[in-house]
Formats: sequence, C-alpha cells, structure tokens
Amino acid sequence: MASSKEPNNEEDHKQADQESELTKLPWKWLIGLATIALALLAYRGGELSAAKDEVKIEFPVPGTTLVTVNNIPNKASYLLAASDLWAPTGLKLNPRQSVQITASGRANLGIHRLVEAAQKDTYPTIGWTGPTGNLSSPSEVKNTYRQDLKIEPQAADGTLLAYLHQGGEPEPSRENPLRDKAIVVGASGKITNDKPVPVTIWLVINDAVLENSEQSRLAFVNPENTANSDTRKSAEDEKRWKYIQQRQYWNLWFDDNVGFYQVQFDFEAEQSK
Repeated sequence: MASSKEPNNEEDHKQADQESELTKLPWKWLIGLATIALALLAYRGGELSAAKDEVKIEFPVPGTTLVTVNNIPNKASYLLAASDLWAPTGLKLNPRQSVQITASGRANLGIHRLVEAAQKDTYPTIGWTGPTGNLSSPSEVKNTYRQDLKIEPQAADGTLLAYLHQGGEPEPSRENPLRDKAIVVGASGKITNDKPVPVTIWLVINDAVLENSEQSRLAFVNPENTANSDTRKSAEDEKRWKYIQQRQYWNLWFDDNVGFYQVQFDFEAEQSK
C-alpha cells in the first residue's frame, strides 16, 4: 500500500497547483497585501484618521455661486445683467487678498437702436459688445457730454468694471455711480484688497449715468452733439429732460441695456502679514 495519497482526479490536481503557486509568492508581497487590507478595514470602520477637504457650494446673493474649501473661498461665479447700475456680488476679499476675474458674454447698450435697425433691416448704430467694451469709431459722431458721464470715462463702452466696497461707506448706486473710481477689469483682470479691512466686490458695465446738471441736460437733449456743435434744443427735448429731473431717472441709459456677462472668480490664498 502506498504511503502517500496520489491525486487521482482533476480536482485534486487543481488544488495541488494552487497550493504550489501560493508557496511561490514572496513574503513581502503577502505582508503588503495584508497591510492594505487592514487599512481598508480600519478606514471603513471610521478608525483611520484621514485628512479630507470639506467642499461647500453657497449662494451669498441672487446670481452668485460660491465654492468654498474648508470654509475658505476658492471659486465663484456671478451673472451680471447689463442693465444693473452696480450689482453687489456678495463676495468678500480680506486684506491683502487677491482674486483673478475672467468674463464672457454679450451686451447691447441701446436696445431701442437695435429694434429700430431690425424694423428697417439696417445695421444698428450701437452693436453688441463683450467685457472688453467697444471703442467708438473715429468716423462716428461722438457725444462728448455723454462720454464724460460714463462711470469710467477713459474706458470703452460696455467694459466690465469692479469696485471694492468697504462697510460703512456709501454703496454704489445711480446717485453714487463712483465716476472715475472703478477698477477696469475687461475680459480678464486681477484685483487686490489693499485696504486694512474686508471689502465686498461690486460689478457694473461701463455706461453713462445722468445727474442733475447742465452737462447731463446737454448729453440727453442732443445725443448727437460734438464739442463744437450747436446746443439749441427743441421744446420736446426739454420737456423730456424735465420729466427725467422730476423722477430723478439718472439710470435712464442703463435701463436701455440688454444682455449678460458671466463673471468667474478664482480666489488666491491670503498673503501672510
């Protein structure tokens, strides 16, 4: 009688082959696999300490989407209407903090001109623009009075502008358009809070804002004037201007705007003191 049992079927052969293969595995591989398995079990049981970023999506104000990582602003998006005469984004910048801004979209700063051109099948005198704005052609008749009434007189019509508002100061509005105090952003730009206190980001597209002044009257009643043009006005024009004065309708030209800019924010890490 044989002293050892010989495999006598296909199943016994397979088992023997598997046992032989296991004995060939290096011990260091077995130890590594066991370590990984234990780590997975510990993690699933909540016993493994693993650092994980906490990502949140917030909506500070209507139109703004903010992504925070560990409660620190990371990225944000705001939909700016061309008709908004200064819009608060609800996004804050701490002292010495910077944010990179990029924008896209289309706006038209004279919808009535667009409608008139569509009715006559002609090119509109005021076309569509993007965040970089439209510079007036040298061949066009310029309204120099209206030019000086723009929020940023040196920037093109429709350019994306920003303002860093400090708490306690008057907010931007039609009565406080912050003329010549805005930051030119355009399609891409970086802004930094140089103030010692936190500030809030406001946005607007560059256009003219009326006020109770002779300059505004001249800009409104004769929109095709130049610096040397005749300033005589019709009775109907003057009647309309008095209506604007009575109603304090200083955002008249903003109400004539259509379109949107999609504005993206990429927050940089705060600088150490």
